[in-house]
Amino acid sequence: MVGSQWSPHRKQGEAPPNETPVEGGGVSETDLYLLGAIEKLAKRVERLESRLMRTEETLCYLFGRRAVDWKSANSECRKAGAVLAEFESTEEGSYVLSTIVERTDLRGAEYWTGGLNPGLLWIWSHGGRPVSAPLTTETPQGTPVVGGDKGGRCLKLAFKPSSAVRYAYEGSECAARLRFVCEDGGPDGEGAAGNALRRWRAGEV
Repeated sequence: MVGSQWSPHRKQGEAPPNETPVEGGGVSETDLYLLGAIEKLAKRVERLESRLMRTEETLCYLFGRRAVDWKSANSECRKAGAVLAEFESTEEGSYVLSTIVERTDLRGAEYWTGGLNPGLLWIWSHGGRPVSAPLTTETPQGTPVVGGDKGGRCLKLAFKPSSAVRYAYEGSECAARLRFVCEDGGPDGEGAAGNALRRWRAGEV
């Protein structure tokens, strides 16, 4: 290796240059260096595990078993210290859908999400960002993120039994009674969705 001071033809048991051989099984400078490197590596692994644990903790979902309207679903999530689910990435949507499809007690029902359409575009009501990511990695290219022509200003996971994807985003009348998905959303804040939420609470949505 360039810059190395180790001899490529060192005899077995011979110490590297500038290092005094250690008799009687003592610890050499090389041993101390290796021990230090191992300790640093162990600390890095510990930090990585901690980050992974925090990531896993954020992926916490609650599936409501009662069918309620969107406003009631939103209230139920708030009571649990959560918000209606907002899938801001395709990976997150795919994860939740795989859970629903794999469980017989969840599969086949339709679910409210945190999406609202105040008039111009679909947004996530808690985070305030547009609903822009496809629901699943299996969504065909060119398919609108929110499909269906049934109207409605509240976003649901619509069950598609004849489709390979099984579920898709669709707008629905907010008074429809569906089950719902909550996610751990932390404390309420004054985000970009504030106007949409105030309009909802005032009965304008």
